Amino acid sequence: MIVVPYAPLAATAGVDSGGLLGTIVLYGLVGAFVLGGLAWGLRGFVLADRQMNAMAKFARLNHLEFAPATGAYVGAFQSYPFNSGSDQRDVAWIGGTFNGRRCSSFTHEFEEKTNNDRPITRRWQIALVELEYPLETLDIVPDDAEAKAAKALGGMDIDFESAEFNARWRVVAGNLKYAHDVINPRMMERLLELDAQGLYIRIEGKAVMCYERGRHGPEDLARRLLVLTAVARLIPDFVLREFEYEHKKLEEEARKREENAPDWAKTPFALSSGHYTELGKKLAAESELEYIAGGEDGPGAKPETTPRPDDEDRAW
Repeated sequence: MIVVPYAPLAATAGVDSGGLLGTIVLYGLVGAFVLGGLAWGLRGFVLADRQMNAMAKFARLNHLEFAPATGAYVGAFQSYPFNSGSDQRDVAWIGGTFNGRRCSSFTHEFEEKTNNDRPITRRWQIALVELEYPLETLDIVPDDAEAKAAKALGGMDIDFESAEFNARWRVVAGNLKYAHDVINPRMMERLLELDAQGLYIRIEGKAVMCYERGRHGPEDLARRLLVLTAVARLIPDFVLREFEYEHKKLEEEARKREENAPDWAKTPFALSSGHYTELGKKLAAESELEYIAGGEDGPGAKPETTPRPDDEDRAW
C-alpha cells in the first residue's frame, strides 16, 4: 500500500502561488532594469541628435562649418579635460571665422573608470579661439568653491593689484611674470564685464578656450566666443613676439636636426616614416658628443695605435 502525505489544497496552492509571485517579481525587476537601461541609452541618443541638429543650424545661420566629429585638435592640449581617460573624441564640431578670428566649438568626450571599475562617459563643452603660436598654459577661473577644489589645474594662485579682480577671478599659472604680463589692467577690465562672469577660461598651446562640464548647445556660444576673441586680442604684442621667437627657434633646431640626421633615420619604412625620430635625436646627440671627444677623427681625436674594426662590427 502506498501512503500519500495529506496536504490541504489551500496550503499547497499557497506555496505554488508564493513561488509564482516571487518569479513574477524577479522578472519584473529584471525587465524594469533592462527597460531603464534602454530608456537611458535612448535619452543619450536623443540628446546627442538634438545637439547635432542645433549646432548644424547655428553653423548655417552664421556661415560657419559643421561636422559630426573632428580630429583637428588631437594631441593639441594636455590639461584636463584633455589627455584624460580613453577613447577620446571631439564631436558636434562647428568652426570658422567669428568676430575676425578663427574659432571652434565641440564636445570633448572620453571614457573614465569609476571606483567599481565601470567606464563612464565624461563630456565637456569646448569653445576656443585659435592663436598663431603656442603660449604657456594659464587658467582664469571663477573664484568659487569648485575652482578652489580643482587640483587638476596645478600651478600657483596669483594675486593682482585689483581687489575686485582678485575677488572674482582665480588665476593659475606656472610662470609668475608671464601671468602678470598677460593679465594686465586692460585684460582685467575686460574680464570684469558682465558677459565674462562664470566662464572657465584657459590659454594653452595655440588657443584661448573656455570649457564647461556636460554637453551644451549653441544658446550662449556667441557670448563665449565674443569674450574669447576679446581675450585673444588683449594678449600683449610683446608676449606674442617672445613666444613667436621661441617657436621659430625650436622649429629651426628641429629642421637642422632633420638635415643632419643619418640616412636610416630619414629613409621611409626603415625605422621611421621619413621624419627624424626621437631615437634619431638621441643617437645624433651621442654621436656629436663622441665626435667632440675624438670619435671619427673629431677635434679631440688621438693618433690611432690599433686598426679600426669594420663598420659592421661596431656597436650602435
